[in-house]
Amino acid sequence: MFDTIHPVVVHFPIALLTIYSLLEIASLFPKVRHNRTVRYIKLFLIVVGWVGIQAALSSGEAMEDAGYGAQRILERHENFGNLSNWLYGLATLGYVSQWILYDGVRTSLGAKMIGSWAHRLLQKIAFLYKRSGVLYILAIGWLLALTITWALGGAMVYWPEIDPMVKVIMQFLP
Repeated sequence: MFDTIHPVVVHFPIALLTIYSLLEIASLFPKVRHNRTVRYIKLFLIVVGWVGIQAALSSGEAMEDAGYGAQRILERHENFGNLSNWLYGLATLGYVSQWILYDGVRTSLGAKMIGSWAHRLLQKIAFLYKRSGVLYILAIGWLLALTITWALGGAMVYWPEIDPMVKVIMQFLP
């Protein structure tokens, strides 16, 4: 039963993380970047989306063990799924670090609660995460990895010839 749940589970993180990435790119505009509500929405999307990736990876492994999918496409789909997991995992760490330091726990209280070494580490992560130019380039990279992952998943279900975008992606992959 667990091997057939992957198509149901996988669509939630795709939707949540696509919206998150688009909001991150939209943060190029100061009105979006400085909006506290948008920051909380992005925090929710990245955390719940990344947790959803974990469920999608687990159910995808079960489908692979059950023998679903064309081997060549399946390996690439799995590789890009793992890449998306790592990229969004690092983004989640950066966003949660930023939230703990600047929105949740204030600096002196935070240092006492989580320890000074962990607090300094979170400050470094949050600082790197807040560097505007890097963040927007990363958001495009996250979205690209996620897009390739779902395109390859669609290619396994509907064959590569159905979607013109999948044909283009398949031409670039060895």
